Amino acid sequence: MAGARKASSKPAKSLEATLWAAADKLRGNLEASEYKHVVLGLVFLKYVSDAFTARRLELQAALADPASDDHIPSQARRKRILESRDEYTSHNVFWVPPRARWEHLLDNAKQPGIGQYLDEAMDLIEHENPRLKGVLPKYFGDELLAVDDQVVAASTVREHELLGLHEQPDPQHGSYTRPA
Repeated sequence: MAGARKASSKPAKSLEATLWAAADKLRGNLEASEYKHVVLGLVFLKYVSDAFTARRLELQAALADPASDDHIPSQARRKRILESRDEYTSHNVFWVPPRARWEHLLDNAKQPGIGQYLDEAMDLIEHENPRLKGVLPKYFGDELLAVDDQVVAASTVREHELLGLHEQPDPQHGSYTRPA
């Protein structure tokens, strides 16, 4: 039946709506000129981590599939290949070190030093990807961000977990929607 909806289903939140909500949370605590950098830095981290994870899953499936030309029978060897930077950069995907991956940041989002974790993630990504040297924001742990702002940053990290940038692209409209 056209137009019928389940009462419990919510419409997917667009990328723009999610970013606006995150910006609104930070806006109360930071100057307008600062909060945009915080939000954009978090979006960048989420984006590169999602791209890395998508490539990793693709690679993992190919290596484990006996019918694949890329099949590797040895699990130990597959694990080494999954951590090979060249397997990502050869597909135009930034190499993301383990402590800079979104899962690690999400696991530590409620820690009092979330700002330092975010700065470290930016440092690690820059170190492993020289073309990004000096480009990424690294002031999440600075005195610029008070403890309250770090709590907001942590909740923003948690919110962005719901934002799968590589999961459901809508190229026709140039946007992404949150997976159901």
